Amino acid sequence: MKTDAGKKLLKALSLRVKLLRVGRGWSQETLAELAQLHRNYIGHLERSEVNIGLENLQQLSGAFDMSIGELLTFAKGGALDMDLTGQRWPDECSEDSASCDCSWHENMRAAEATHGGAS
Repeated sequence: MKTDAGKKLLKALSLRVKLLRVGRGWSQETLAELAQLHRNYIGHLERSEVNIGLENLQQLSGAFDMSIGELLTFAKGGALDMDLTGQRWPDECSEDSASCDCSWHENMRAAEATHGGAS
């Protein structure tokens, strides 16, 4: 079972990967090809459904042309209780991004809409 700190870390990494991908206008399939990972794995990772191993972390960071350290830099000071904008994680945030209406899930849906709904 995941600890609360582990859940926050996984959620932060999931958001980081998705924001980097959507920000580049990539589909999950494109990221999967660049990282040499299965496209379903990318989806599971972005939904915080799987823990990531070091080799996969290395492959993802390479796909984004950054170091693992850069990929794991989530917010100002690297605080795990903050999203990438430096805002605290909303208390009302649920595990299910489709039904959650917290600020960062709303921002994620807006980013996806801006980039043609790339998944």
